Amino acid sequence: MKVAIIGAGIGGLALGCGLRRSGIEATVYERDGGLGDTGGYHLHLHSRALDALRSLLVPEVLEQIYGSSTAGDIDLTTAMRDHRARRLATLRGAEDGRSINIDRATLLRLLAHQVGDSVRWGATCLDHAATPGGGAVVRFVDGSTVHADVVVGADGARSAVAEQLSQGRVASRPVGLVGVGGMTPASALSTTTAELLGTSGSNFALGPRRTALYVGFHDPIANPVADVALWEPPATREATYIFGAMLGESPASLSLLQLSGRELGAATARQLSSLGWSPDLTAVIANTAETSLAAFRLRSADPEVLAPWAAGPVCAIGDAVHAVPPTAGQGAATAILDAQVLCDELTAAARGDKTVAVAVHDFSSQMRTYAQTAVNDSLKPVTWMERSSTRPGRIAMRTAGVFADLRRGVVRR
Repeated sequence: MKVAIIGAGIGGLALGCGLRRSGIEATVYERDGGLGDTGGYHLHLHSRALDALRSLLVPEVLEQIYGSSTAGDIDLTTAMRDHRARRLATLRGAEDGRSINIDRATLLRLLAHQVGDSVRWGATCLDHAATPGGGAVVRFVDGSTVHADVVVGADGARSAVAEQLSQGRVASRPVGLVGVGGMTPASALSTTTAELLGTSGSNFALGPRRTALYVGFHDPIANPVADVALWEPPATREATYIFGAMLGESPASLSLLQLSGRELGAATARQLSSLGWSPDLTAVIANTAETSLAAFRLRSADPEVLAPWAAGPVCAIGDAVHAVPPTAGQGAATAILDAQVLCDELTAAARGDKTVAVAVHDFSSQMRTYAQTAVNDSLKPVTWMERSSTRPGRIAMRTAGVFADLRRGVVRR
């Protein structure tokens, strides 16, 4: 069996790892020129995603991931705040099993290490077509073509593969928010701001006009999951705050998409400050490492319509089929689950236990169950932002939250 994977993101590389480990010929085609062209910050991988990685990866690569990660389940509290930094509630989460946090850049590098020279960089997919003898042919913008028994679109929320599969229907839609993400060294912040944000758990603040800010702490050098000799240090090499700011779409917020570096950080902090956001919160944006900054439109799939196409030799995984906004930290974990489930199904097809069409059908059926939950969970914070966009809404939300928190055993401080 020969598999062509379009896209070298988390899902595409994880699938390539698993297929090659199972003895299946798999090649990953990526439009970027290399991993250095790929952004991203820190990811939360729950226990199911870790179980999937154990199946997909060789032990040596899995050990490197553990050595480059921090434990994600030591402190699952989230300080809910308003935009003036006042604590509204402390949410105490719970997970089934262990979890980790890891830099996206570090995880991609380690996955690419296992895939090895089976990644073709600078290869942009143009379209695909089923072939009469089975399988499909992929055409690239440089005029080259590749025939494979299975073609997997792992090319993100604006997937060319998924759009063609759904006959022009875009697999995801904007949710009306502009996101700005970055990393800020703890050493760049004042003592007041650092004490407010803390060094455990995370902070999630809601403000007027559909604005919000997530801040988490990440230090894999001082607090690794496993004490092992690393091939390379992780991308985060000191105590760092990872942040994601969200602003309701408007001419002002959409203009952020055209900015980068210091200019982007300053403009984002300025827009939040104009809405009354506390300088103790906007400081994490104003003092960020400018090379880490990126602005993007948040997109989401329709959770009720995932993979609305007939099973065949072409399918899609990750954000290409179930795009999730980063508001619940589930995108990478869900893509890894996709990779493991599809790898198992294609391995069964390669053994002759089932046909490719049945394998893809069985993958899609399993995927819809957990992916629908991930999309719905990721849209909940978007709903919070809607409700808290006005002062009456914030008051109503907080009042209702008191009773909901008590039922869940949430501690309010």
